[in-house]
Amino acid sequence: MADTFSKSLTLYNPAKLGGTELKAGDYWMVFDGAKVTLTKGKKVVAEAKGEWVGVKSKVEGDSIIIDNGAISEIRIGGRKRVIKVH
Repeated sequence: MADTFSKSLTLYNPAKLGGTELKAGDYWMVFDGAKVTLTKGKKVVAEAKGEWVGVKSKVEGDSIIIDNGAISEIRIGGRKRVIKVH
């Protein structure tokens, strides 16, 4: 299931993605099935490997899971899978 998906995301607290420190704020995310790319305006600010992972039931709302200061999962409301970030 390697389809491209894009969406605006808001970080309410600073976090890391792929080792890059991100400030709180609004970003545009593109996920191509293997890589998560965050942009701010037209500038790529962070990239990391990722994959779709199935979950038991539909995700209720959008959320970003942060583990030890780094984005580990991106949940998109209405889907039965999440983006697991590596």
